Amino acid sequence: MRKDVRAEAKLFRGERALEERVQVQLTSQGLVVLHSEGTWLWRKNEIEIEYITAELLYVNHWQNGYQLEINAPSLVKGLSSLNTWSWNLAATPLNIGLLAIAVIAVLIGLILSSKPISKYLADQVSREREYDLTSDLWVRLFPKVCSDAEGLTVLEELQQRLNVPFLKDLDYSLAVTPQETPNGFAALGGRVALTNGLLQAAESPEEIAGVLAHEIGHVYHRHVLQQVIRSTFVVAALNFAMGDVSGAILIDPGTMGMVIQMGFSRKTEAQADRFAGQILKEAGVSASGLVDFFSRIETRDKSQMKWLSTHPLSKERIEFFKSIAKEQATQELSPVMSQTSWLQLKNICQSQSPNR
Repeated sequence: MRKDVRAEAKLFRGERALEERVQVQLTSQGLVVLHSEGTWLWRKNEIEIEYITAELLYVNHWQNGYQLEINAPSLVKGLSSLNTWSWNLAATPLNIGLLAIAVIAVLIGLILSSKPISKYLADQVSREREYDLTSDLWVRLFPKVCSDAEGLTVLEELQQRLNVPFLKDLDYSLAVTPQETPNGFAALGGRVALTNGLLQAAESPEEIAGVLAHEIGHVYHRHVLQQVIRSTFVVAALNFAMGDVSGAILIDPGTMGMVIQMGFSRKTEAQADRFAGQILKEAGVSASGLVDFFSRIETRDKSQMKWLSTHPLSKERIEFFKSIAKEQATQELSPVMSQTSWLQLKNICQSQSPNR
């Protein structure tokens, strides 16, 4: 860096808004300012570059409040090449574009890294603690549940049928909600819910057993809590990047509702499918129920089947359960329930009670 780079500049004297023509020289120590009162040395650690383009530069002295306006490309280039100087870039289209690219790159990194982070954090929360923290929210989101006595008995029997040995340590709750939109979902706190609309849309107990086994898979792997942590992490990072540090999401009814509506990733769905296949095989429940269920709803109006929006279908998923059903073809599988019990389960919403 040459030490004799000089240029003319305007010196602004703080609040008095006076300006004076001065000479400035860039040296290894900083800026030398030659003005009517003598010579000043603005050292590197005493100044900051407030605005910079290819030809124009505004330099502030942090202590005395003076400002220099320098319109000299050679000096601007010299100043901008010094890594020890700090500045706020001008709001030019190029700088804004570069900043946007940088923010996007950081967010992509956060999103990619949030998966292992969310899994680790979810493992640090006990299932009991998760249940206690979200109990009030669950009640507020679904104030009523279906409670016909005969239907509840059948629902419990179905739950027991799927309670295979490797699930003996998994504590989850199961309820039917009166919503008419066909859906089944796992929620925070190890909760699984089937809607009345899903019971009415199903044509066999095996279909309901298959959907329930899949949702149990989500509970077992704690996919919902991981999803909450991940979405909270990413949104909070985005808000922080945009200057809104108050944007961290709290787990409230709106957040829980959002999680219920959001779809799981293809990898997460495949993991829950494999888990469901294992449950159905050990419980002696035909996987053909899920094959029939998938095949039928795939041809229906997808806007009427909420389960499709949160559990998107793929040929691989259908083929997977077809392979399970093929394995079971040589086995003698007992029915999941009698026709009478099936009707009782479908009528479970004839009575409703407060969700406690």
